Amino acid sequence: MRACTACAIELSFNHEMDEENPYRAEVEFISRQAWLGEVKLALDHLTAEDDSDPSDTTLSPTDVAKFLAKVNAVYPEFDDEDLAMWKPVQLVKLPSVASVLGVTKILRASLGEDLRDMIAPYVDSNDKADEDDDVLAPGQDPVRNFKTKLDPETKEAWVEAKALGQQIIAIEKEIRASRAKRSGTQEAGQMFGAGRPFKRARTMPASDVGFINVSHGGTGWEATAVQSNVQTGKEKHLEDLKKEKDLLLDGVRSVCIQHRNDISRDAIRQYFATILREADQQRMAGLSAVVGQGNSPVPDYAALSRQFPIFCTSSHVFQGLEGLLEVDSASLSGFNAAEDTEIPQLREHAQELTEVLRVAKHKEVLGSICRLLNSLSIWTENESSQYMALDGVTLGMMLMRFEESLLSGVSACSATLHDTAHDNLYLKMDRLRGVALSHAVTTARTWAAPALAGGLPYGTLRATFRRNGVWGKRDFNEEISDAFKMGISGPWESFFRDQVPKIVDKFGLKTAFKLTSFHDSIVCKLGLVDLEEIPAFKKLKDQLDLYRDELVRLAVASRGEIDAAKKSANRALTPVVVKHMTGVYAACLQIKGPGAVGRMQLALENHVRGKKQVMFPEVIVDIKTFLDDAIRRVHLMQVDKIKKNSASMKSDYTLALAAREESARRAEAGFKEVMKMILQEVEELLE
Repeated sequence: MRACTACAIELSFNHEMDEENPYRAEVEFISRQAWLGEVKLALDHLTAEDDSDPSDTTLSPTDVAKFLAKVNAVYPEFDDEDLAMWKPVQLVKLPSVASVLGVTKILRASLGEDLRDMIAPYVDSNDKADEDDDVLAPGQDPVRNFKTKLDPETKEAWVEAKALGQQIIAIEKEIRASRAKRSGTQEAGQMFGAGRPFKRARTMPASDVGFINVSHGGTGWEATAVQSNVQTGKEKHLEDLKKEKDLLLDGVRSVCIQHRNDISRDAIRQYFATILREADQQRMAGLSAVVGQGNSPVPDYAALSRQFPIFCTSSHVFQGLEGLLEVDSASLSGFNAAEDTEIPQLREHAQELTEVLRVAKHKEVLGSICRLLNSLSIWTENESSQYMALDGVTLGMMLMRFEESLLSGVSACSATLHDTAHDNLYLKMDRLRGVALSHAVTTARTWAAPALAGGLPYGTLRATFRRNGVWGKRDFNEEISDAFKMGISGPWESFFRDQVPKIVDKFGLKTAFKLTSFHDSIVCKLGLVDLEEIPAFKKLKDQLDLYRDELVRLAVASRGEIDAAKKSANRALTPVVVKHMTGVYAACLQIKGPGAVGRMQLALENHVRGKKQVMFPEVIVDIKTFLDDAIRRVHLMQVDKIKKNSASMKSDYTLALAAREESARRAEAGFKEVMKMILQEVEELLE
């Protein structure tokens, strides 16, 4: 293996006939001149960050990161500021480094674990920072890669476990030597016992042969028994030491797992912060291009990323701890309880996320039940006989005009959504189509351009065409529509984030106001005071609150329907581009021979020039179709809900206020009494 890279470059069978040390490794160190060059390049970059623009360097970001990582690994006691103060020659001449540069160390060991411990200091040079520090073997990579040191208690446990490991190795050597010696003694005894009696059988009676065999066998058996007892004692002691070592390592692994999870969380949060920053930059660029608003304060992306809950789960271990899966005890080491796997915490978080949805669904069901019970209660009160002030025709006309008013509000909401989408999205998309058309050919030309102009090599081009325009981070289908997407991103976000919720919420507020106004007009029409004390009117008031809750849920459902259409429209662009570009990708794969890249470039330009007049209009039509269908579904959903609520309100107000025949009231009186008793029992259950 090669030092400073921590990468095994050659593995082979050890052909050396060394029975005591069957494990061997060769660690080849980088030459002094090569290491001096890498250190110089790394230090040049560090000083460039302080004195000038680091982008002036000829190194790629990957090479810079690689050289800096090597220097930081070899000189862990220095940070970047300290390294910038040293000269490359001075760093190379440090004794701990100069003594090994350009040499090859040969390591030998009797056990693989011993060899691993011997290799460890050369794989991770953090071991050189402090010779008194005890570090974990390479098998415990998470501990080795931590920037923070282990706490003293865990470190002490590891030192003790390492000492036990050395003791275990010594005992295992003794046991193997004892077994080998005993095996040789038994073989010699068997050879002697097999040959001696037959030699004497020629001069002794047959009855004495058995006596000789027993005599020789008895002495060997006693010696073997003593050796067996000693061997058993050593093996028992060995098992006890292994158990003690496993117990100590279990605690160390638990700490390592927690550190590993913390490092993973930090890395994921940094990634989230980067994603938020890039998304915000794209949003601000779109808003700046459209409405000239690009100077808003920059949020703290790191603080925002810390708000995201992150769980480092171990599902395999969780199943083993819960008895759902048969696993060996070594796989569960470091996990003392199911909570250590973070699966229960993730489950609880998932339940919290769905709690709002479940509560809303339960409220919807309970609201329907309450409306039904209130309607029955209004019917059983029979207040219309005592406070009859409206005839059925007048009340029916008022209810009909009320329903027409609600339906007109639904139509106005749908029309506003259509007009807003047309003015703020559709017209802008039509204008941006020309921009996208002008950029399409230029973008396609760069794919097969020379490398200095941003083009791709011949082999990479073919690999990209074979994958329908996608290779690594490059996506031709996305690039060809970038101009269109960047131009529409600002209006797109403004429409779905600001305008749609505003329109839908305004519809809900107006409808709720109409409910209240209708109820107040009924009260004014009756011309009575203290109506709030009448049980039937109390129920009507309760029904209004339930209808308002229905309107809130209707607004949420309307926004959800349009958001779903937004997601579908977002995905509409790339599939259309892929459909129109697949043919030229296949054609470019057939182009070979001298000048193939130039002919590919010409084919791409001609194809895009011919398809651009069809491709982008088709994209716009698909987006319009998704949004128009969503607005139509929202309209139908609102109409259906308004009609159901209007029918329910018509029934409630008719039962409470309309005049009725005396014969009908007498016929229903007995049934109403029974229903009252049932409602009282239901009320007790609900309370």
